[in-house]
Amino acid sequence: MSDQSSSNQENQPLLQQNKQQTKQESLKDLKPHVRPLASAFFISIVAGLNDGSLGTIIPRLKAYYSISNETISLLFLCSALGFFISAGLNGYIVHKIGQLNTFYFGATLMLISFIILSMGFPFPVMACTMPFVGAGMAVLDAGMNVYTANVPLATLMLNVLHALYGVGAMISPLVASLLLKHNISWKGMYIFLTTVGILNIAMITFGFWKVNLDEIKEETVDEQQDGAKVNHKEITKMAIFNRVTLISAAYILVYVGVEVTLGGWGYTWLKEGRHGDSIAMANVVSGYWAGLASGRILLGYLSSRFGEKLMIILFTIMIIGGLFIMTISSNVLLDSTGLLLGPMFPTTISLASKALPRSYHATSIGFMAALGAGGAALFPFLTGQVAVAYKTIIDALSEDEKFQTLLDHIKKFQLETFVNNLESGTLFAPDNEAFQKCQFDIDHSAILYHLLKKGLMIDNMYNGQLKETMYVRPGYLGSDSNAGQRIKFTKDGKKTFVNEAKIIEKDIQVNNQTIIQVIDRVLQPPMSLGDSIIDRNKAVFDLMNSTDIIDLLRERRPFTVIVSKKENPLEVFNAIEASYLGSKYGKDDLSLFFKYAIIDKPIYIDEFNSGKTTYKSLSGDSLVIVADKDKKSITVNDIPIVQTDIIAANGVIHEIDDTFKFDGIEFNTRKYLYGSNGTHMVELFDKYDSSHYIDQKELNYTFLIPPADRLNQSLVSKSWLRYHVAQGSWPQENLIDGMLLQSQLKSSDLDGNYQRLPVYVEKENKMSISSRSVQFGKARVIGDSINIHDDIIYQTSDPLLLPGDILEKLVVDLDLSTFLATLYASGVADEIKNTRGLTLFVPTNEAFQNLGLVAKYLVHSSAKSDLQTVLRYHAARSLLYYDDIKSEVHEVATLANSTLRVSQNQSGSIIIGRPEGNGMNENAATVTHANTLVSNGVVHKISQVQIPNQVSISNQHLLVGIEANTMTQILTRANLLGKINQDNMVILAPSDKAFAHVDLDALFADQYQLERVAKLHIIPTAWQDQWILSSENNKNRRDKSEYSTLLSDDDKVAIRENENGELFVEVKNGGDNNRAHATGLGRVSAGGGVIAIDTVLLPIRRGLFGLPIVWSIVVLLTIIIITGGILSIVGFFGYKVYSRRRLGYRPIFD
Repeated sequence: MSDQSSSNQENQPLLQQNKQQTKQESLKDLKPHVRPLASAFFISIVAGLNDGSLGTIIPRLKAYYSISNETISLLFLCSALGFFISAGLNGYIVHKIGQLNTFYFGATLMLISFIILSMGFPFPVMACTMPFVGAGMAVLDAGMNVYTANVPLATLMLNVLHALYGVGAMISPLVASLLLKHNISWKGMYIFLTTVGILNIAMITFGFWKVNLDEIKEETVDEQQDGAKVNHKEITKMAIFNRVTLISAAYILVYVGVEVTLGGWGYTWLKEGRHGDSIAMANVVSGYWAGLASGRILLGYLSSRFGEKLMIILFTIMIIGGLFIMTISSNVLLDSTGLLLGPMFPTTISLASKALPRSYHATSIGFMAALGAGGAALFPFLTGQVAVAYKTIIDALSEDEKFQTLLDHIKKFQLETFVNNLESGTLFAPDNEAFQKCQFDIDHSAILYHLLKKGLMIDNMYNGQLKETMYVRPGYLGSDSNAGQRIKFTKDGKKTFVNEAKIIEKDIQVNNQTIIQVIDRVLQPPMSLGDSIIDRNKAVFDLMNSTDIIDLLRERRPFTVIVSKKENPLEVFNAIEASYLGSKYGKDDLSLFFKYAIIDKPIYIDEFNSGKTTYKSLSGDSLVIVADKDKKSITVNDIPIVQTDIIAANGVIHEIDDTFKFDGIEFNTRKYLYGSNGTHMVELFDKYDSSHYIDQKELNYTFLIPPADRLNQSLVSKSWLRYHVAQGSWPQENLIDGMLLQSQLKSSDLDGNYQRLPVYVEKENKMSISSRSVQFGKARVIGDSINIHDDIIYQTSDPLLLPGDILEKLVVDLDLSTFLATLYASGVADEIKNTRGLTLFVPTNEAFQNLGLVAKYLVHSSAKSDLQTVLRYHAARSLLYYDDIKSEVHEVATLANSTLRVSQNQSGSIIIGRPEGNGMNENAATVTHANTLVSNGVVHKISQVQIPNQVSISNQHLLVGIEANTMTQILTRANLLGKINQDNMVILAPSDKAFAHVDLDALFADQYQLERVAKLHIIPTAWQDQWILSSENNKNRRDKSEYSTLLSDDDKVAIRENENGELFVEVKNGGDNNRAHATGLGRVSAGGGVIAIDTVLLPIRRGLFGLPIVWSIVVLLTIIIITGGILSIVGFFGYKVYSRRRLGYRPIFD
């Protein structure tokens, strides 16, 4: 064929060409076009998938972005914008880069857009991406239609091409419903389209690689038009403004708009308008697209058979009628309408391509396809604006009798106009049965509490979600806030609850922005926090109600309250602290404890951003709320919140399983006394100006708390109270038996010193160190000690008694009766009583008995001065407690103005006595019982009476003391009275009764005998502690000891001791009648003493050699006999010698 003829053929309408070639075309002619057609068919499927996808995910998009139908329809408008831009530029793009690169450009643009859309960026980003989706799709749509319109059997291929578009659009709702079934986000749809977009590029490469596409594009150089060269831009302009192009494009714009609108909004209309099931309605829409695909294949034949123009007109009329019937009838008509719509687009393209010159095809068909795609976006947008009628909530309620009671209440409270004027909103509508079950009075506020300001579909509700209602209580949620009272949504499987009401009929759409959700009970507006807490934890409420907290939480201002679920919210405190906080005295601290968990603003977790936020509680402390990204883990001060957003009129409650460990309460001794049944003592501390002991922190004390019912109010005084406070911290393990604690009773009777507290400790179980019985005085400790900041509290069985008057204390001890008697007898008692800071060493009755005759002297009327001195010598002018004595040697001044030495010996005993050089006098006493506390000092029992140096007791004093008047008279007449007072003289003193058996007149008349008798009763020896000396050979035998008397060394007396320990004195060799029983002993200062006896001892009469008369005669006779014998022997031998000499005998000597 020549170039001219070829050119002419291109400028002829394709309809004329087809008439010439129809008989020549067959399926065999399609063989070179198999791969390109396969690629074009896949592009058509992709276009269907894209157009069918958006409509099925509209409800999900609305929920995700919380936007209305009007806003969502902007996506269609933005997509249309891309189509319209591409419609004008398509020819230019093909001219510049070629058809194959144009395919790649469009496919790549769509792929990138799908990737961006799958990431779920904010809605503005999504809207800005949609023009690129439209532009890419328009480029591909124009290219595939141009190519298919120029292949053999073009009409059939176009119908197949657009049937596959319907297949893609049919698949899209099915994929969306599958994602919905598995609860996958709408983003999954675009992930699917991204995968398809990758396959699309691969198919373009497969179909058009190395295929000559020059036949379907305008020449790249100037072409001949009616024999004249025409510029490409002019051809484009002529093609677009061609009458056939414009008419066909306008028709396709409307047609495709209707087609996609039905497929896009059909799902939303069926689901929201007809209240259909999500999956079922998705299947209906898929049926619509299936009908569209089927119509293009099945009904395309009718176009060829009866003429394309006729069928277009006929199908258009049928479609309009079907749409009208569908709005009031069965959903199946939607699928039938799809069947009728099916062949319209390919038939129109085919008809237009036959009526247009071939040189216009690329531009004209591309323009028509792009404009049709624009209609596919524009019409759904316009539909989104006008499709839903502006019906009011009142209209919707009036259509159903189950809302009659609700309507009556709306009218009763004159809210009809208000509700009708709502431009958007959600009504939670209780049915008639719900009102019958209602148990509270319904008022104006209760109705408003059922209204939200915006439409809310059930799919947009999630567990724990909060929404503001139209019920606004001024000030309750902030002084400057118009925030409405909240409602809370709860999801339980497929069930959805609003507060406690279950949604029983969902998503009744009134208009574009208004929804009705039917609920099974009337919503009760929340109570104040102060009234709501009782339903969460009654124990917490009761404690709060005992303070000012509940009244605070009822105020018209907002709070957030963290409430523990513990049955005992005070379990983080010990028993004493909890008892104090629960008492009337702990109200302020208890209030502070609860204020720690209260924030003065509403903090809803549903509205809380993830991360960490620090708030200041009413106590001034910090509360740190931390939430992870998904809000599955929420903590406040590291304690998990187990129940969030419990709504109240003036705020919100969050529940925790634990209890806050609040360190803001400063516990002290006062508070611990309140908490340990010591309130009565606190009152006494306040009454007697002693509050500082239980309030201060600088010093530590030990407190003794007796039971209130054991107090004798007549004995209670400031001194008594302070006696129950010991200086220092004394826990039970530090207490030692017998120790004295220094109390806070600073007594003038003690010369300004602190009175002491006696401690007695005994182990009740010797096997256990911790088993100890402790007493303070006579008050036994009950239970364990209580430690608060190193102040120690002991609860005792009885109150302490103040140490009493010293004389009253002594009188109850019968072992001290002698000493007490001497005090009164001497007149020293008042002096002892009135002395301040006194240490009194009191000899026992036995000690006085050990004095013997000295004691009798001291109580004699003549010895009153000495007795006073002796008694005063036992009273030290300073306080010496047992522990003080043990620590060092003390030489203390006494009331007798002499020194008394007190020290501890090597065995640990405390020794009391006169200081003599570096040692102690031999009559030193041992402390037998220490630390008897009295009001003006301390009393120690001692074993011996101490006599000071200034009291010199002589033998004569003792004789006076025992009233040995006769003996004194004898000593006086014998001139021995001065002798007996010398050192180391022991006087044997017969009683006056003993002298009754003696002829005193004869005795007084015989001076010699008087002196002998007197001297016989004087033993010149030192006083013996043991008068019976044991012999070396028989140490255990009781024997006698002989002592020479002043009469002579021969005139001895023997002292014996019988088995009863009684002493007897007898004159040696004086016979049984010269023996006396010792009735008393008394040692004197000079080293001697007096032994009182009951018989007068008589001296033995002595002859020669001072021997008794009898023994003198015996001795004399013995001497005479011996002397006579000696003289006889001497005379005999003398006579013999004389006789021999006279007779002449001489001795012979060698």
